[in-house]
Amino acid sequence: MMTSMRIRWLAAAAAVFALGLGLGLALAAPARAGSAEVNKALKAAKQAVIDGDAGKLEKELAILVAEDGRTAARGLLGMIEKIPTDGRERLYWQVVGAVAVLKDHQALGVVGDWLVDNAKKPYSRDVLFSMQSNRSEGVIEVYARLLKKAKVDEIRLMAVDRLGELGRPDAIDLLLEVYEKEDRSGSALERRIKMTLTGLFGEDMGDFVNFKGYWDRNRDKGLGGGGGDTTTTGTVKDELDKARAGGLATVTRDGGGVLVLSGKHENFDHIEKMLERLGVPHDVKQKEEFAKDMDKMLEGVSAVILNCNFIGQLCTCPTCKPGEDPNSRLPVCTGCDKHELSTDALPDDAVARLKKFVADGGSVFTEDWGLTELTSKAWPDYLKKGQDLGDQQVDYAPVPGQTGNALLRGVFARPGGEGGATTTFSAVDNRWKVDNLSPAIEVVAKGKVTVLLESQDLKKSASGHNAVAVTFSPDPSDDGSEGDGKRVRTGRRKKGEPEERAGIVLHVLSHFGKQGSQEDEFTLQNLLVNFLLEANDRWAARR
Repeated sequence: MMTSMRIRWLAAAAAVFALGLGLGLALAAPARAGSAEVNKALKAAKQAVIDGDAGKLEKELAILVAEDGRTAARGLLGMIEKIPTDGRERLYWQVVGAVAVLKDHQALGVVGDWLVDNAKKPYSRDVLFSMQSNRSEGVIEVYARLLKKAKVDEIRLMAVDRLGELGRPDAIDLLLEVYEKEDRSGSALERRIKMTLTGLFGEDMGDFVNFKGYWDRNRDKGLGGGGGDTTTTGTVKDELDKARAGGLATVTRDGGGVLVLSGKHENFDHIEKMLERLGVPHDVKQKEEFAKDMDKMLEGVSAVILNCNFIGQLCTCPTCKPGEDPNSRLPVCTGCDKHELSTDALPDDAVARLKKFVADGGSVFTEDWGLTELTSKAWPDYLKKGQDLGDQQVDYAPVPGQTGNALLRGVFARPGGEGGATTTFSAVDNRWKVDNLSPAIEVVAKGKVTVLLESQDLKKSASGHNAVAVTFSPDPSDDGSEGDGKRVRTGRRKKGEPEERAGIVLHVLSHFGKQGSQEDEFTLQNLLVNFLLEANDRWAARR
């Protein structure tokens, strides 16, 4: 499949690719329209949104993108501000995707000004997120405008991410220009720029002076090996932008370790195999072994990943012949009359220790039954186990307004060209495979938990609990220790002083290797890559 996909991309080398947020690709485009036709298309597109007609909307958007000027940009951005997302998410993402592929300098000027003026509005994040695949020459001016004029940190961080994805000399020049002003400030923007440059250059060079000196000496040579190993892996690693590819290559070389906790008996996933394919060094320990010396096991670790495994009562007597319930994925005991039952779940003290680990800056990734075993037990004020779901495939998409989260970098992005044909915006059938008895994710702290991906199908079948992937960073004072739970700091954080941030918790529905298409599997793999990068950043910031 990788080969066929690349053939299609090479054949479309002159095309600007649409973002895959439920958006498709067509190389044929209508001829550039006049202003009368543009206004007519805008009016028809608005009516299509009112009517809920995605096919009609697609046709009109193709006309507007072909015009690709100020009028089209203003009209499309005005539509984004007014489209209700309750039940019209597909239409919303169609219009957002149309804005994302505009490449005319005047159109991009309108987009840049709109993003600055609307930096506090949730939909501004969706437009900036969707521009991941826009590699047109003038797009860098949008990011320059945001870094210099926007007053919202999240928007500026997203602009840094887009520059890292471009990886062009002019993008690196801009990153260094902003870095010089932020040098040793201890800000989130400084950390993000440094992390991006480290990925692009393949090495953490310390402070601004060293990064700038390296670039002055090597600008004419290009980036070379910033992306690390170029061996084809059949994973999302083959398609990562240079900033994230380089970051992944250095994540454990220069930062904290990765620890995978595995069950002793029945594992439904082996994430360590995915880490091997991604080239990420890691250790694998059985939970039983981890529980015996947790402090030692967590020393120098930035990320803990919990494999989904059977955590109910399991017969472990020597004469037991393990079988499987044909109506579920649960193991059963056959040919045994002793039934020496035990559980392979994390003990309570291990759950408490991992809670403290996150409070101290470490990060935790769980999947599927990990919600029951760890996540909902350690942080019950954030997430709860919902109803058991049946085996099914459901739709999924980003949550409008939540796309500023760094964990969504690269998710739904498609490799882009430098210009050429326009795109249309028909929906791609993104499907998420849910295993039998996977627990629905019930969000308790709605203001503290970010739903990264949601499913309208789940919303209908799981009592409104539509989350497919969620993340949160708990209060660092909530480490499970005795006392009033408050940490007293004296005065404000000084320049360059480490920020006291907890790590992150990321939970996803279902497993690796279960998704029906490569694109859907790459969505899950992208989440894992971004988790490792963010976990290392959190861990390093504490040190």
